[in-house]
Amino acid sequence: APFWVSVGLSLIAAIVLCFAPEDPTTSSMNVNLKWMTQIVKAPLLLLASGVGIILYFATTATVLGFTPVLAERLGATRTELGLLTAAALLSCGIATLFAPRLIRLLGLRAALLTGLAVVMLAILATPFVPSIGLLALLQVVGGSGRGLLLPMLMDLAIQAVAAHKRAPAMGIFQAAYAFGMFIGPLTSGIVADLMGLDAVFYLCGGLCLIGLVSAFLATAHPELRRALGTREGSALESKA
Repeated sequence: APFWVSVGLSLIAAIVLCFAPEDPTTSSMNVNLKWMTQIVKAPLLLLASGVGIILYFATTATVLGFTPVLAERLGATRTELGLLTAAALLSCGIATLFAPRLIRLLGLRAALLTGLAVVMLAILATPFVPSIGLLALLQVVGGSGRGLLLPMLMDLAIQAVAAHKRAPAMGIFQAAYAFGMFIGPLTSGIVADLMGLDAVFYLCGGLCLIGLVSAFLATAHPELRRALGTREGSALESKA
């Protein structure tokens, strides 16, 4: 039944999209390797892409992968499995709504590090939970961290370059996190077979820790700090 419901919702979405207007301001551009290389080298885009790979690796390996398996080990029913995933996705969506305010309050660098730390702690704590209730709480906590990170990463990716280069920049960012979505379940499946279910969460939490330390060191670099400061200033001016 869930699959048939998904088919119906997809058809409704397809019909709605048929009435979506095309952007009349778009125009074709000549793309070459040198031009794309310049975009790829943008510091903020590299930062967003690197964090995006780790974030989606961890998300697809846990929330959309082995967290339901762990829940079944704890005795979760099919309804509870659905509620666990819904808790993770709903908390992510709600956090996304409040992300701009939190970013303005904390600053871009602090918000980035906070989001990574929250996701990391939620993942590392998951193998130790004794009940479905605590597992659901961790899903909410981790989802909130992802909700803080996702809009920020997308924003950094497109703000990393000039306006006429933003479409390719977003494509590069999406390709990067799509790699994380692909390699996450593949790698975690192998790890689960070889080392057990808990090892998947240690792997993903460890990667988040590496991402946290790397982001901390990268954002301490003067060039990237200037870029973050410029981006933060532009955001505040837009808000004003």
